[in-house]
Amino acid sequence: MKRPSYRMITMIGLCGALLIGCSSNENMDTNTSTVPSEETQSSSYINSESSSATSEESSNSESGESTESSLIPEESSSDSSSNEEPISTELQMDKEKILLPTFSPETVTENIKTNEKNTYTVSYINNQGEILDEVSGTRYGSPEAAEGDLTVGLPNRFFETADVPEGGEDLMSGITGYDIEKGDQKWLIWEDEEWVFNIHSFAGEQLSKRVEARDMITFLYDNPLPVPRSKGIVYLDYEPGGEDVVMVIRWQDEEMVYQVKTTRSSLEALEVTASLKQPSE
Repeated sequence: MKRPSYRMITMIGLCGALLIGCSSNENMDTNTSTVPSEETQSSSYINSESSSATSEESSNSESGESTESSLIPEESSSDSSSNEEPISTELQMDKEKILLPTFSPETVTENIKTNEKNTYTVSYINNQGEILDEVSGTRYGSPEAAEGDLTVGLPNRFFETADVPEGGEDLMSGITGYDIEKGDQKWLIWEDEEWVFNIHSFAGEQLSKRVEARDMITFLYDNPLPVPRSKGIVYLDYEPGGEDVVMVIRWQDEEMVYQVKTTRSSLEALEVTASLKQPSE
């Protein structure tokens, strides 16, 4: 057997080296091709986290805005009484017999106190929970029965102009005021068309009753009260101390008697009463 020549051995060695080199390059290419895949996966994870965080922030932001906005309808709903059914629709009395105020000097809440076929009472309550006005209407069996109850239940005695002595003092515009004293109590009385007015107070109090009477007369020139058929009364009852007052405005309209009872000032009470109207159809 012939021994391989040196040249042949050299050729075999060179071929082996080339084969090994090719295999190494293929492995390097394979390793290099996997690196971008890992980088891409890592980048995708970061973007996923960023997107998730952005989504959470957006969700929290939207949730916060939703919570704040939910407070707005609650606040505005108290001022949106125009969207609600008028309280007159809940009253049992015939609608043509109902009178309710269309004006208040401040925001009030309406509450039905009495609701029957022949009588109703609606209270008007301020934001502090105080009843400012009570408006009522009562239907009697006849106009005579209605007139007979017109002065019943007032806090103190009510004087008609026929009860006062002759004389008196001119208040303004030809309207005469009369003073009556009974013990420690005083009344100033006057008449204006179908209405009779009484201001009741206690002796020794510094009340400018005549000034108040003139202010009321002046106000009613431009803001007339409902026209009674046939009679109406306005009664201011000052409690001892001269600060707290209850005012009752009551009038007859044939078989109906209407009343506004209030703790407002006299001019505000007259303004509320002058605004009374039948509910709109």
